Amino acid sequence: MQKGEGVRTALPRIPNRRTKMTLKEVITAVDNIKPNAFSNETKTAWVNEVEGMVQTEVLLFDISDVYTLHYYDEKSMTGISFPDSKTMVCPRSLGINKGSKIKISGLATYANNNTENFMTVADVASDHLTYIFADNTFTDTGDEGDAGTATVSIDGEDTELLVPSPHSKIYWTYLSAMIDFANGEYDKYNNTLAVFNQFFGEYMRWYSLVYHPADGQMVVEGYYLSAYSIAVKHGYTGTEEEWLASLNGMSVYVAAVAGGYTGTEEELYHALGEVVDAADDAAADADRAEAAMTAAQNAQNSAETAQGGAETAQSKAEAAMQGAETAQGLAEDAAEDAAYALGHMTVAFTTLSPGSQPTASYNPSTLTLTIGIPQNLIYVTLDEYNAMEQAGTLDPNAYYAIGDAE
Repeated sequence: MQKGEGVRTALPRIPNRRTKMTLKEVITAVDNIKPNAFSNETKTAWVNEVEGMVQTEVLLFDISDVYTLHYYDEKSMTGISFPDSKTMVCPRSLGINKGSKIKISGLATYANNNTENFMTVADVASDHLTYIFADNTFTDTGDEGDAGTATVSIDGEDTELLVPSPHSKIYWTYLSAMIDFANGEYDKYNNTLAVFNQFFGEYMRWYSLVYHPADGQMVVEGYYLSAYSIAVKHGYTGTEEEWLASLNGMSVYVAAVAGGYTGTEEELYHALGEVVDAADDAAADADRAEAAMTAAQNAQNSAETAQGGAETAQSKAEAAMQGAETAQGLAEDAAEDAAYALGHMTVAFTTLSPGSQPTASYNPSTLTLTIGIPQNLIYVTLDEYNAMEQAGTLDPNAYYAIGDAE
């Protein structure tokens, strides 16, 4: 199949063929990679800014059809109906998507449908007024709007976001940028916002190539241009399926003329070729920009890691230096105290009773060393002591101090 040709189905929303993140998953991911003090409600408001861009710039919703997400909210309304046991139709949008949880109170006509527990939304119709739940969720059914004023409590943390992987990275990059902006870290904000713009551009190109929202804005938005979109731009009002059915083997140019195109065949194919070439060039530029951005981000991460390690080592070194200085100060104080004590010490002697052991005691408050000496202390040499011991002449009541002979 060549570019600019083939069957495409225009869908009002993205099909669930790829994994989608929930509101809670996005916020949790951002909290893990960039811890912050902002509330879930504030971060939900930032997610809504991205969802708004997706709805208006990619899905091309009318501004009146744009809906917002709620981490938790309550809405009051009259006229809710329940066509069957799994369907609820509201008079205005609840601003929720698949995966949101709600509970209802205040119903009058359908009083048995009031709930105390939250129910999970299985799907949401393209009108964003019709909500599908599990079979047999509702007991009372009917097309008539409820007469009471019902309160719908919304727990939206499990709401699925519009953009599937791998393009769901637009959410956490935008939230990271807004956290940097709110914290006054404008250099980080500019860098992260550039990454977001890159990712958002990739998503726009992917969606426009796969799901073809032909309403005449393709050139402005950089979308993939087709003969059907040209016909729409020049006044064709049928659906894409009707357009394809009407071709019956006609060439692209003939089909475009049939739809209201007034230019020449050469001009038509030249326009198509320019758009295709521009799309290819943009995709190549995007790939190069992404590679450069990834390299820059890796370098920044490495630098921040190295800086963190250096700061940790410096902190430990400073702590060790402070410990050493403290120990040195204590040692110097102890030395000064010892020197002072020696210089001001008073030595006192006391006489002890015969046969007592010599004693010594120190009073630090008075710097006094008291030495107790027995009355019958006898000074002898070692040889003298040994001779007296062998002769049996040692006095049992005396204390002998053995010293060197002089």
